[in-house]
Amino acid sequence: MRNVSLSILSALALAAFGFMALGSGGGENASSGSPSSSGSPAAAGGGDKGAVLATCTTMHAGKMLECAENFGMVPTLAEDMCKTGGGEFKKGSTPCPRKDMTGSCEYKAKNPGDPGEIHYYYPGSVGDPKGSCEALGAVWTGASAAPAGSAAPAKK
Repeated sequence: MRNVSLSILSALALAAFGFMALGSGGGENASSGSPSSSGSPAAAGGGDKGAVLATCTTMHAGKMLECAENFGMVPTLAEDMCKTGGGEFKKGSTPCPRKDMTGSCEYKAKNPGDPGEIHYYYPGSVGDPKGSCEALGAVWTGASAAPAGSAAPAKK
């Protein structure tokens, strides 16, 4: 029952974050809250990895299931949505860990300074993160390839 609940919450949170990231923006005249507004692929995705503004981490039984990074700006309801989904919300520039991730889902910002997000998934994530990501029009990247604007995970 808990897995079904987590799966439903994860899908709802993913959808809500996606709609907030894709639907809220300051338009063409929005000023960039991010130091990266060069028009590079990383900037189009909400900024480079140094521009993480907040994260939402979801754990179960001491294992990380999902971690989301906010770029460009943090949507107004991001903290509440994170906590409602059982996550821990933290403001700051500390990025999500890349070690052991199974894949990532990127909601690109429409304009520099608009909200952008990347969700990282880890073993034990419930539901179908890849299918949910693609159904919402976001970009899925498997663990063997790094998401846009990031370094590939170190291999040992």
